[in-house]
Amino acid sequence: MPTQKNAGSAVRDMLSIADVLNNPDMARVYAYVAKTAEEETSEEGVTVEEITNELDIPQATAYDYVGRLADASLVSKQGEARPYGYTAEEVNLKLTKDGNEYTVSPELIDAVSRRGENRNIDAYIDRHGVGGVATALEYAERYVDSEMNHRLMARELDVSPIEAETILQELRKIILEHLQKHE
Repeated sequence: MPTQKNAGSAVRDMLSIADVLNNPDMARVYAYVAKTAEEETSEEGVTVEEITNELDIPQATAYDYVGRLADASLVSKQGEARPYGYTAEEVNLKLTKDGNEYTVSPELIDAVSRRGENRNIDAYIDRHGVGGVATALEYAERYVDSEMNHRLMARELDVSPIEAETILQELRKIILEHLQKHE
């Protein structure tokens, strides 16, 4: 049985992750750290300076986001001296609401991070929320494995076939990028 301290920590972490899912710029920072740290061979991670330069966000904002991501245990500080590097932690959180199970994953955070730059993902989130994208990601994983098509998804989720095909194509790209990182 979880202790009250552990339960409080878990609730704090969930609220912090919800904060990330509601803030596409913070999600972009996590996605960038995850992608860049994975590509680099060093254990030093990504610095705030690299984040500000690559993502074109103010330094104070980058420090705020990195701090909040660290508080949520989504990134870890590397090194003993400044400039600190940051590496991403793998996230795989299952949430249940109204009998539906949703998975918060790096792919979901990556999808949210593309709001504003990807009009198809942006429109899907506007219409169906982050939970809708989480559900669509599950269909997209089956789509990548050739176990799903857009017509079946459209019928099961009561969306138009063109909307299903569009979001499946966008999420397919994200899934394939993440699969390549783990090969």
